Amino acid sequence: ELRTRALTVFLQQLSNSADGRTRKLAVDLANQTSMKRNPEILVGLEALRAFETDKQVLENANKVLSQSQGAFQKSLLAAVAKEPDHGFEVENGVVRVPDDFFNDIVYFRDYVMPEMTKVLRGDERSCMICHGEPGRVPSLELYPPDQVGFLSVDQLLINYRILQHRVSIDDIMNSKLIRKPLNVQTGKEDGHQGGRRYQTNDSGYLILKKWVENQVNIQGTYGLPERNKK
Repeated sequence: ELRTRALTVFLQQLSNSADGRTRKLAVDLANQTSMKRNPEILVGLEALRAFETDKQVLENANKVLSQSQGAFQKSLLAAVAKEPDHGFEVENGVVRVPDDFFNDIVYFRDYVMPEMTKVLRGDERSCMICHGEPGRVPSLELYPPDQVGFLSVDQLLINYRILQHRVSIDDIMNSKLIRKPLNVQTGKEDGHQGGRRYQTNDSGYLILKKWVENQVNIQGTYGLPERNKK
């Protein structure tokens, strides 16, 4: 009942009768994972496009709508088609992206990237503060999401491929993507310059670990393209 009421209040802020300032905030919030996956919110954003005059609000609404399943899949097909070694079937000149790969990159978009932009309480910093700043960590430089957490599909795919190369499907638990945030240090391996980011039972760490573990299936089936550089 409370969730239904909260959704109703939120949808009201997307209406033409809402104060423009609260409507702007609602549109910005709509890019959060739980929001952009809600069909009623997507309908509200579609309706908003008919009356909204603020160009920035319209732009951010369109960013959210571009991540609906059909629109995102179309953009992903175009982005993957630019990769010469994507490993997927091509039929009549069109790349066929399998469901398991599509679901994996959606999980990456909706959970992994938001986790990497999340500010941790310990030091008020996020992974992207370092890894999303050009030239700061050249060995692992990623595209940072914009102010509402949006990345173009081309940029998202590049980030996805870069982090795929930080996964060892033959020895998952030794993959750099899940060892570095723990600040593991051995005689042969340097620690993490950003210090320890997680404990092994932290929810954010489990998000990364789940994606890494699924790479056994994804990379094992479709291979791993050459590193897609920025």
